[in-house]
Order: sequence, then structure tokens, then C-alpha cells
Amino acid sequence: MDSIESEIVRDVDGSEITNWYLLRCPQFKHLNFCLNSIDDEIGAKLEDVLMRTPDDFGFTLSGNPISNPLIMSIHRKVSVLHKQRCLDARNSDASNS
Repeated sequence: MDSIESEIVRDVDGSEITNWYLLRCPQFKHLNFCLNSIDDEIGAKLEDVLMRTPDDFGFTLSGNPISNPLIMSIHRKVSVLHKQRCLDARNSDASNS
């Protein structure tokens, strides 16, 4: 069963924008890609997926030839996004009170 979810973000002017996502088979919240031949060439695509999926979605990539600097770069960007999502949710809750 597919699921349609939304995410509300703010643009540079502070206006709310609702992004809608179709999640196919939403039970897949974690993908295991261990011991494959995934290398740094996939970095931009990994980052793109992680920046568009909910915070409870993730990958396991251990045993792949991905460089530590690439992993750390993606991790920093996803961490910043997560903190921003938490801040947005907190601000939304405060404005609804």
C-alpha cells in the first residue's frame, strides 16, 4: 500500500510551502546495502534521497568502499536538516497554541 505524506517548509521569505511525497511501500524505512560495490560516485544520489525522506528513513552501507570524508559530509548535511525540521516543528507547535 502506498502512502502520501506532506512536509511543510518555509521559503526564504518565511512563507509556508507544502511538499507532497508519494511513498511506495512505506514500510521500507531502512535499506541494507552492506558489502556491495557502492563507492563515492553514489554520494550525490545518497544525499538527495536522505534530504527528501523522513527522519526515520536510513541506509546501512558498511563494507562498501565509500570514503570517510564523503560519509561525514552527508552526515553533517542530514544532521543540519534534522535540526531544522525539529525547529520548524517546535515553531509550528508554538504558533498553533
